[in-house]
Amino acid sequence: MSAHAERLLKHAAIRYLVAIAAVVVALILWLLLEPWTGGGAPFALTFAGVLAVSLLVGVGPGFLTLALSLPLAAYLSVTRTGTPVSQVASQGALATADGIIILYLAWLERRRRRSLDDANRELRRLTDEAEQSEAHARQIIELSPDAFFLADLEARFTDVNRAACELLGYTREELLDKTIFEIIPASDAQRLKDVRDDLLVPDAIQKGEWTLKRKDGTTVPVDASANILSDGRWQAFVRDITERRRIEDQRQVFVSLLDNSVDFIGVADPGGKPIYLNAAGRRMVGLAPDFPVETLQIQECYPPDLRPFVTDVLLKTMLEKGVWSGETFFQHFQTHARIPVSDTHFMIRDASGERVLGMGTVTRDITDRRKVEEALQRAVADRNDVLRIVAHDLRNPLSTIMMEAQILESPGLVTVKRDSTPAEVILRSVKRMNQLIQDLLDVALVEAGELKVEQARHSAAAVVREAVESQATIAADSKIEIRLEIDPAIREVWCWCDHKRLLQVFENLIGNAIKFTEAGGRITVRGVSQEHDVLFSVADTGCGIEADALPHVFERFWQASTHARHMGAGLGLPVAKGIVEAHGGRMWVESVPGRGSTFYFTIPKS
Repeated sequence: MSAHAERLLKHAAIRYLVAIAAVVVALILWLLLEPWTGGGAPFALTFAGVLAVSLLVGVGPGFLTLALSLPLAAYLSVTRTGTPVSQVASQGALATADGIIILYLAWLERRRRRSLDDANRELRRLTDEAEQSEAHARQIIELSPDAFFLADLEARFTDVNRAACELLGYTREELLDKTIFEIIPASDAQRLKDVRDDLLVPDAIQKGEWTLKRKDGTTVPVDASANILSDGRWQAFVRDITERRRIEDQRQVFVSLLDNSVDFIGVADPGGKPIYLNAAGRRMVGLAPDFPVETLQIQECYPPDLRPFVTDVLLKTMLEKGVWSGETFFQHFQTHARIPVSDTHFMIRDASGERVLGMGTVTRDITDRRKVEEALQRAVADRNDVLRIVAHDLRNPLSTIMMEAQILESPGLVTVKRDSTPAEVILRSVKRMNQLIQDLLDVALVEAGELKVEQARHSAAAVVREAVESQATIAADSKIEIRLEIDPAIREVWCWCDHKRLLQVFENLIGNAIKFTEAGGRITVRGVSQEHDVLFSVADTGCGIEADALPHVFERFWQASTHARHMGAGLGLPVAKGIVEAHGGRMWVESVPGRGSTFYFTIPKS
């Protein structure tokens, strides 16, 4: 039946007109076939008309056909063929029963057909939707920036999108001729098989990073998400992570630089909440390497007395004006002598420069620099001291030498009787100059730890006796008594010492005692044998040393008193202590102001 005819038969009036037309056609056929069929033809044609109309246009028109056909057939049978009324009645009853059966069967058929039509229409609708959905999905996949791969269980590609072709440099036809194993490194083959086994579990999805081989032989890192469909096919969505890897590598390099920096480097959000602190910063503020810095406030990174300043000045200025008050902060730090740091503060903005993303701080620990600066200052001070000593203590003997040299040239200049000849005065001055130079050299060796001693076996008693005898004349000239007290046990003791250097120690100690002892005073030099060493001491009855000055007596250029007849360079004691320590011994002093001082030192036995 044509579509046009189907549209016409949808109208009820036309369907019932068809029923009437069927009755008319049946009547005409009966009249035409009467000579051959006899009187029974009207009921047979009625049966055929009801069946045809019921099947073609519906049960209602079929019922109308039956209702019109039965009376007309009965009338024609009685009037045209002379069939008895009783016979016509029985035939009509049978025809009526047959018609009802036909109508019921036609109703069932029409219902079945309608159900089939509805099912077909639903199937066509679902098919159309599926095709549209598939086309839409295909379009989405084709336009996706991520690569799409579809493969059978043998890992052979059955479908790929444009992004997949561009990612690997193949045409679609070339990729469909390959397997997954052909686009991954051989080392990843077993991993892929393991993943395939894992994906056979229902609803399993595998995500991970892989390396794919391109047509030109290069490789590309990707992030893949794969699963196995219910029909056994693989599908995977793959994203090129080359740029992400590059950014991550750059970030790692940047973070590595920050973490290996010796400076405190911290970053905070616009509200002042720390979000990053490098290793040096953690050490400076005493945080463990794994401490979560996001739990801190920026104020906690500074000493308690500075936290109000950080809150009220720094953060307030930053939040209100969008800038750090770095200069003010540095000046504030300068007022706190105990703070060894140098700060630089900066803002972090977006690309437009309008929005503040955070703030950063770079703080440098300048403790070592301060120490170096202080050492340099001390070195400059020491240099000035040396220059002062050289200028003073060398100029005096030089002046004496010059005057005595003039006397030698013009003997008539001497008008008074003198105890010493010019040559003797010059010789003493030269010795003083030589001693000063030697002390300067020795103290430099002591401080550098390079003072050398040539140790050998020497009699302890002989050394101390020689030292006293060498200073006896000087003591006598100063009207000072000098005594030697030797422990009897020391007479058989041998020292392991540098004879010349040990005499230098005694010369310094006895010389100082003479210098600080008034005429009529006494100096006592002692030697006592101990278990492993010999204890020597030089005691005087001079002015003594104040308690607050005792810790400084062995410092170079230190002057014990301004009342001495001759102020030395302040190098003798540090040199003497250095010589003793180079022997493996030790030196110390005990003093009572107004009653004198005693210097002790030990030398190992041999």
